[in-house]
Amino acid sequence: MALPFILPQVQRHDWEGRDQNSVKAIHNQLEPGPGAQTIPLVSWAFSVGPMAAFVGPRWLEMNKLTAEEVHAQALANLSTRGAAVRVMEIPKPDGELVQLAVIEGDRGDNPDHIAAADHILNRSALAMLHKTVDSSEIVVAIPCRQVMYAADISLALEGPFVNLANTLPFEGAQQLTTVVFLVHDGQIVGKLNYE
Repeated sequence: MALPFILPQVQRHDWEGRDQNSVKAIHNQLEPGPGAQTIPLVSWAFSVGPMAAFVGPRWLEMNKLTAEEVHAQALANLSTRGAAVRVMEIPKPDGELVQLAVIEGDRGDNPDHIAAADHILNRSALAMLHKTVDSSEIVVAIPCRQVMYAADISLALEGPFVNLANTLPFEGAQQLTTVVFLVHDGQIVGKLNYE
């Protein structure tokens, strides 16, 4: 039986659907930090007509699949989706302007759409961010699901990037996490520890 086109969706750590649906931590070796430095969850969804269906334990059982198998398929599906990257310049404390890569977009209620934050799981999108900021080690922030920021790791070490991770980019945005992820060659390898 062919699987539906399942995509991963990054959710808040306290997402109301976490108890009824299958979820996993965005990275199993990250610990929450102080304040809003919570570790987001990943859920999986697919379209059923005009509606979204989430993968839950019963669906996994009926389809004789594990959450790991669904996650692998969802990541493969996600890698086929492109991301539009734009570049902004932001000042470092010394006044020097540095490049910041930005991906924007929301999925709304459509599971076939990709929110910007979902691209933290998309190796091809992360490769584009590495190329845009010309670094194999980058920092990534997803303060809300509609925006992803990426920069060379040196920007995070000087503080401006932490401010972006802690600031909602527009009124009405819901905080996803203030974690600053460390990404090397398209994969999350850790997070920045800060107060």
